[in-house]
Amino acid sequence: MRNIKRPQLDRAQFFFAIGFALAAPLTILVIYLLLFGTSAQKDILTPVNVVTGEWPPFSGEKLPEKGAITEIVTLAFRNSGYEPNYDFKSWLLGEKIAVDNKTSLGAQATYPYIKSDHRSKVFYYSAPIADIEWSFFCNRDLCESEIESLEELASKGYRVLRIAGYEYPEFKPTMLWPVDKPAALDSVEALRKLTELGGKFLVFEATKVGNEILADSLVRYRKQITVIKLKHSRLMYLIASKSNPHNAKLVSDFNEGLTRIPNPKQYVDTATKRALKFMRAKRAVTLSPSNGEALIAARLKQNSLTKIAIPAGSRAVIVEWPDAFVNPQNILPEPENLIFEVELLNGPFKGESVLIDRTSIRLE
Repeated sequence: MRNIKRPQLDRAQFFFAIGFALAAPLTILVIYLLLFGTSAQKDILTPVNVVTGEWPPFSGEKLPEKGAITEIVTLAFRNSGYEPNYDFKSWLLGEKIAVDNKTSLGAQATYPYIKSDHRSKVFYYSAPIADIEWSFFCNRDLCESEIESLEELASKGYRVLRIAGYEYPEFKPTMLWPVDKPAALDSVEALRKLTELGGKFLVFEATKVGNEILADSLVRYRKQITVIKLKHSRLMYLIASKSNPHNAKLVSDFNEGLTRIPNPKQYVDTATKRALKFMRAKRAVTLSPSNGEALIAARLKQNSLTKIAIPAGSRAVIVEWPDAFVNPQNILPEPENLIFEVELLNGPFKGESVLIDRTSIRLE
């Protein structure tokens, strides 16, 4: 076998080869940073701690995107370079946590709150994040549904039950109750009190929030509580304590991120519909006849003479529970006389309200 002579590098060639080997990766790195470094930097979001409360469909720890208003708050923050971390507390505690925090480590902001003289002294306000309809809920037997103004409410002696953490700048102090006792802990407690107190009492709450409570937590009292004709609109805001030196910039950045959302109202409306659909699905029942048949006989609510067939296994939400289930004083009637009104969630008659007998209802 012949010996093959390898080429010899002189000293200059050797150092040139070493230098090139070291410089090539560095050159590639520089080119990468020039091309992609700026956009990569923009993707790094600054964490911000935000506190809020349970107010479905607008905010809720177990809701999709944590609720409709939370969804737009998240988008506005991300548009301005922040990644929000949410903590759910009572309204009273959440506001206290936000106002007491003076660093960027604790909860810097909270939402959704209305404007009031008291809060304006201690909080920065964002631009409005939602425009929400509010209603006056009352005991059906003790109120007049056709009232059309706040002045009329006051002149007729109606009083609004206070809820902890809520403020009521629209009302004169004489309209609020109780004055010398603790407020209701939340809207559920306040609405329940309407069925216990005699007299002209009202609960002032966001329409969709109150309706969802009556469809879920207080379904038993749904027939006893109604709303009066008068509606009211309230702008809701994100707020941040003025005692925190970081918060003026935080709110300014948030507002800039909010302007980059093309139609905030439509965005919240769409997100609200999504949240409500999710909540209704959580209350759904399965339609399954006890006789094992593949079809269920039903009648359309809008035309009770029209009979339809519904596939077994269909999903539905109970629109109205028969009185026997919600009023313990009533004696349970025979099964064939017990009729449920349900709204179908799937199948050919999706969205229709139908009447079926109780033997087809199965809770899960």
